[in-house]
Amino acid sequence: MIEWCLENGSHVDVVEDSADGWNVRRIRGAGLEDLLSRGNSAYRVRTDGTGLEFRTSPEAIRQFEATVDNAKDSVAGHLVEAWNAAYAIAPDPGKSVSESVKAIEAAYEQLISPKNALQTLGTMIRDITAGPQKWTFVLNDHTDADGVAMVVAMMNQVWKNQQRHATGPNPRTETVEEAQCALHLAGTLVQFASSGAFVKTQ
Repeated sequence: MIEWCLENGSHVDVVEDSADGWNVRRIRGAGLEDLLSRGNSAYRVRTDGTGLEFRTSPEAIRQFEATVDNAKDSVAGHLVEAWNAAYAIAPDPGKSVSESVKAIEAAYEQLISPKNALQTLGTMIRDITAGPQKWTFVLNDHTDADGVAMVVAMMNQVWKNQQRHATGPNPRTETVEEAQCALHLAGTLVQFASSGAFVKTQ
C-alpha cells in the first residue's frame, strides 16, 4: 500500500506488510520517479524535485528544458512558472498563459522596439505587422515576410488567448489544454529569439 505524504508531494511513504508487521519506507527523488514511472503513474517528479506534476512526453520535457537552459534568466523564469502552472496537480491555466506571454515579451523586448519601455506582446505584434521588412526569419517560403508572418501568427495565438482580453457578457477562464498549448508556442517563440532564427535586419 502506498500513502502519499503532503510535504510538497516530494516523497511517498510506502507501507509494506512483512513477517515482522507493517514497515514504512520513504521514497523520494530519483527513486520516487522510478516508482511512478514503472507504475505508469499519471504523475512525475518535477525536474527541480519540489513536487509532482502531470506526466507528459519525455521528448517534450527535453525540448522544454533545452529552451530554458538557452534562454536568459528573466525569460527562463517565466517559462518555468508557466510550465509549473500548466502541469501542476492543481493547474492554474490563467497564470500559465500570463507567464507564457511574459516569457515571449522578455525574449523579444530587445528585438522589436527596445526604446519602448511600455512594450507588451500586443505592441510587439503591432510593430512587426507595421513593418515586417525590418525583420527576417531563417526559414522563408517566397519572401522574408512569409516567415515573419508565421512568427506574428504564433504570437497572436498566445496573446489573444488571454481571457483578460476577452469581452462580452460571458467571460470564461482559460482551459488547461489552452494553457499547455500556449506554453509550448511560447517555448518555440523563445527558441526562435534566443537562437537567432528571428532577427531585426533594419
